[in-house]
Amino acid sequence: MITELPEGWTSSPLAALLRGGVFSDGDWIESKDQDPNGDVRLVQLADIGDGEFRDRSARFLTSAKARELDCTFLERGDVLVARMPEPLGRACLFPGTSKASVTAVDVCIVRPEKDGPVLPRYLMFLINSPKTRSQISEYERGTTRKRISRANLGSIEVPVCPLAEQRRIVRAVEELLGQVRRAEARLERVPIILKRLRHSVLAAAFSGDLTSDWRARNDAAEWTPTPLGQLLAAGPQNGLYKPQSAYGSGIPIVRIDDFHDGHLLRRWHDLRRLSVSAHERSTYSLHNGDMLINRVNSPKFVGKTMLVEDLEGHALFESNMMRITLDHERIVPQFALLALMSPQGRAQLGRNAKHAVNQSSINQTDVRQVELPVPDKREQMEVVSRVRALFSLAEAIDRRVLVATTRTALISQAILSQAFSGELVPTEAELAREGQQTFETAEALLARVARRGTENRGTAARGMPSRPQRRRPATAA
Repeated sequence: MITELPEGWTSSPLAALLRGGVFSDGDWIESKDQDPNGDVRLVQLADIGDGEFRDRSARFLTSAKARELDCTFLERGDVLVARMPEPLGRACLFPGTSKASVTAVDVCIVRPEKDGPVLPRYLMFLINSPKTRSQISEYERGTTRKRISRANLGSIEVPVCPLAEQRRIVRAVEELLGQVRRAEARLERVPIILKRLRHSVLAAAFSGDLTSDWRARNDAAEWTPTPLGQLLAAGPQNGLYKPQSAYGSGIPIVRIDDFHDGHLLRRWHDLRRLSVSAHERSTYSLHNGDMLINRVNSPKFVGKTMLVEDLEGHALFESNMMRITLDHERIVPQFALLALMSPQGRAQLGRNAKHAVNQSSINQTDVRQVELPVPDKREQMEVVSRVRALFSLAEAIDRRVLVATTRTALISQAILSQAFSGELVPTEAELAREGQQTFETAEALLARVARRGTENRGTAARGMPSRPQRRRPATAA
């Protein structure tokens, strides 16, 4: 029994609230039972979101097969509860689809009785609330894939309030969560905007627009397009090839998945390691100021570039990339990195790429022929400084968005916590006292519904028609 409930509330096992309704697992439908041309939709775990129907799956079976398997057909407004993570116990309302629908065995169907003691939307929000989720986690079983049985789900104690209060809670929760969702949608757009900003900054930087004012003030010369091959002190040189079985201990080695946006994604000592000969170590060791260019990858990532910085000790580079060593008297490494990362640089790197299935490649000649706009070194440093400042601003916004996104998730949980502790809307007891009226408590509501169920069963026992317990399959609206 849940303690410290608001006045007029009570608690009940979930299954007890569903007598006269439907509380069952979905159906065991194997691959051999399915038909891509079938007229019945199979709703799966992937469709069950945390408070939303995701509509992600595309599995079907025929009506004949559904009847043969004695499937339970879904109805619009059913509460669907995922008995497997992530997260375990997430619930949503089935909105109905253009086809009749059934669901998989790891989804529990919750359909309260019409005019019963609990509303479907109230139940959905209740199941998704922190206290209910906490109870669900206590019942989870399994080693590799956690799950909760329907019996254990049905034994969970949940708070019940009067029906009028349930309606107020549902309206308030929907309004507040709607505001949270709108905020989340705006936050989700920010990374896309920032990506475009970075793209635009680099495009402006290497068209000369970003520092045009600087050139005017300093009477600087115009930029000179120069092939990258003329700006090198050494290279290009392809990296070291070793089979996967050779990896284990030894010297850290940079692989194509280890860097993005010009820099390592992890620390040098966290890279995979490789044992090599003294000659290989000498030939393929990296040095600060070297640049790595990805020469074999998917079309999207071929040509991505990294600048070696803050290197301590030795590190190697693998065969899917090539190394270049710049002539630092002519070009600043950070400027060259940004130039190759810019839309203009990436377009040139990919211009002569050779394409195969899901893979593209560039060679040393392709890299040598890339033309970089080369101003004098003072302006190179000015470009680097301005781009870094704008990128730092974007990174600061990124961090704030991450914090805000985390907070919106906490706000959603706080709303549900307040809703089912009687703190979100005025309780029925409070309103009744203000209006000097009486009200039906949740305990009285449950008792009344239970009496009605007993009377209906007695009517059925005397041979009179009773409410059917199994709904006929019908195409959902």
